[in-house]
Amino acid sequence: MRKLGLLLALLLILTACQSGVTESSQPYLEKIDYALGTVVRIKLYDNQSPEVIDLIMARLNQIEDRMSYTREGSDIYKINHANGEPVQIHPDTMFVLKRAVEFNHISGGTFDPTLGVLIDAWGIGSDRARIPSPDEIRSGLQTLGVDKIKFLSDDTVQVESGTELDLGAIAKGFAADEVAQICHDNDVHSAIIDLGGNVLALGDKSGEEFLIGIRNPNAGTSSSLGVLPVSDLTVVTSGDYERFFEADGKRYHHILDYQTGYPVESDLASVSIITNSSIEADGYSTSVYAMGLEEGKKFIDSQESLEAIFVTKDKHVIISEGLINIFKLTDTSFTLVE
Repeated sequence: MRKLGLLLALLLILTACQSGVTESSQPYLEKIDYALGTVVRIKLYDNQSPEVIDLIMARLNQIEDRMSYTREGSDIYKINHANGEPVQIHPDTMFVLKRAVEFNHISGGTFDPTLGVLIDAWGIGSDRARIPSPDEIRSGLQTLGVDKIKFLSDDTVQVESGTELDLGAIAKGFAADEVAQICHDNDVHSAIIDLGGNVLALGDKSGEEFLIGIRNPNAGTSSSLGVLPVSDLTVVTSGDYERFFEADGKRYHHILDYQTGYPVESDLASVSIITNSSIEADGYSTSVYAMGLEEGKKFIDSQESLEAIFVTKDKHVIISEGLINIFKLTDTSFTLVE
């Protein structure tokens, strides 16, 4: 019902818009829709073709059909209901699953695609969110581990019975990269692709970089704490404010700790990853949030291709070296620590 209400509210808007706010403003074609469990917003600043929009939405729906945790017939659904038997899957799903296993190894386990049983038990983001019993947590922890995934061939995978995959922490990143490829293939060189906060800036706008707002995790969706000028980069944010519920005065968010089975206890309110690959930004944003500030900062500093903006629960903003003199703090209630 919640999804249907959102769809009706959006009315699948497709319009050509003119801002007129500054001299650098230019017309764009915009599509607002719903796919991959989130609101999708596409803005094309050149080659404003409805046909390109249709190609983009068809691709997003195709990816959801293959990687949805809940949709019957999806590759992930078939794997999770195969009782340990081999399953033939589409190359898209195979690619994303292999990247998920790779991120698990690189992150030291903080990114885990085998959290499906525990994610389902918590139900965070749905109308059945609850605190699982200790027995459910213990049982769910026994199902974790990428060692339970066996790649038998280029198109066949086998997952140990009882273990359930969930690619929700990485599928949107893959989808954004695919949308970017569609844009390139159809002579779109200036666009904003926003998949529920996974933002990819393609090219620039009238010769100027796009300004991407970094959300204030303590305020509404329209409130930002700073801005970042970007071109041909992706910005993906993970935080405890995205999906959560409260019980007995405590917030339980959707990023789970593979060691405890409970939501990650972190000194961070959010972390934004900036790089040129959306699938990497998606995977690493979840991983780095789970690491916390100290370990997350060390990890980012060890990766040449990644930059990050850390926002702590005590309202400090810490940026990686490559963003110094680039990121601009606009909310004075936060303190920038370089």
